[in-house]
Amino acid sequence: MRPRPTILVTGFGPFPGTPDNPSEYLIHSIEQGQIRIPHGISVTTAILPTSWSKVPDAISRIHAGHRPDIALHFGVAEQTRGYRIERQARNQTERVPDADGDLPRRPYIQRRGPSRFRSSLPTVRIMLRLRALGLPASLSDNAGSYLCNKLFYLSLCSGQQATAPGSALFVHIPHLSSFAGEKELFSGAEAIIRTCCDHARSGVGRRRGRLYG
Repeated sequence: MRPRPTILVTGFGPFPGTPDNPSEYLIHSIEQGQIRIPHGISVTTAILPTSWSKVPDAISRIHAGHRPDIALHFGVAEQTRGYRIERQARNQTERVPDADGDLPRRPYIQRRGPSRFRSSLPTVRIMLRLRALGLPASLSDNAGSYLCNKLFYLSLCSGQQATAPGSALFVHIPHLSSFAGEKELFSGAEAIIRTCCDHARSGVGRRRGRLYG
């Protein structure tokens, strides 16, 4: 019998200019049962510190402790007005202060790491599922250079190791004021989680993220 697939869902805490992070609210909603999780799926949630120095250890501990089949990360983006599904992460950072007021120590995430990783999750299927619900959704190949991109890169990088997630995805969402209401936010998150769960159940969730030099 195939073991229950495990999906990790994370959000970020506050950071400069965003005291109320909708991705943090989303995680609390999952924990409180306001977002339905498909039967037969084990879900682990976490709110990560918006910190250049703390994110690597935090995500490493979660991966090692839970060994999820899929890691799904949410974060907020000022420019987006819907669900922005990120397809790749780049090995670069930007000198923008984090929640502690600190800057990244170097312009890259890993000194000798690939220039980018690309998710192996069904991004087009996710986008179409969201649009079928009447929700704005788009694909993106630029997750930025802030902590969203760093987390995504590290999560996909971990996917190259046997004990880490087979794949990862990052989804940018707008501020809560851009949604028609909680129902719209919840239905979109449910659709994304359900599509990722279907992918994990199919047995392809353990495929590793593709890397590029």
